[in-house]
Amino acid sequence: MFSIKYLEDENTLSSQIYSKINFPIRLFSLNNLGIDHNKFIDELTPTFSYLPWDYYDVRKKQFDFLKRIFPHHKKELDKVFPGYFQGYVSLEKSISLFHEISQSCMEYLFSLKPFRKRSIYYFDAHLESSNDWHIRNLPIGSFTQKTENDYRKLQRNFQEMSHFVSQHHLFKTLLQKICGIIKGIQPNIRKIRIVCHQVRIVANSSISLDQIPQE
Repeated sequence: MFSIKYLEDENTLSSQIYSKINFPIRLFSLNNLGIDHNKFIDELTPTFSYLPWDYYDVRKKQFDFLKRIFPHHKKELDKVFPGYFQGYVSLEKSISLFHEISQSCMEYLFSLKPFRKRSIYYFDAHLESSNDWHIRNLPIGSFTQKTENDYRKLQRNFQEMSHFVSQHHLFKTLLQKICGIIKGIQPNIRKIRIVCHQVRIVANSSISLDQIPQE
């Protein structure tokens, strides 16, 4: 079995910060996993240019802006936000505050542009008798996150990852290696559901980004 030499784990990091980390961390490179780093990057990087824009970010920022300028309408905005965020209704039909918005605020509201491009794909992995991980593609469905009192629990629908990426042999190898890492942490595991997000973030001085890896 291929042995992975990690760049860092919870033990090495604990020694660096002089505090015990009680959850598993595995820092690795593609080369650590036996995957040709240069080939992986060269073949898959161009696909990020064709990702569709994620407009959920724009809708969230628009409502954040409205709640700042109309704090007394927060309850009303919170009530209509889910329908707009999920793309079921237009902004104009979502709120009745347009007559109170100044022209400059209106211009700002509609000037907000997406900064994230995204596609997703679902995979099932199961461990075969040969001790190899078999990766099976699944039809994509709506995406939700298990959060409470948070907009991220709302259903979102993203475009399916391109066939070229989802079937790419190096990408599939990466998934298999990650499954092996997980089994090293949880030895009894034999089935894993994988949700992959292929994301490109466009950043410049005029765009304010949330400093989190995934929303």
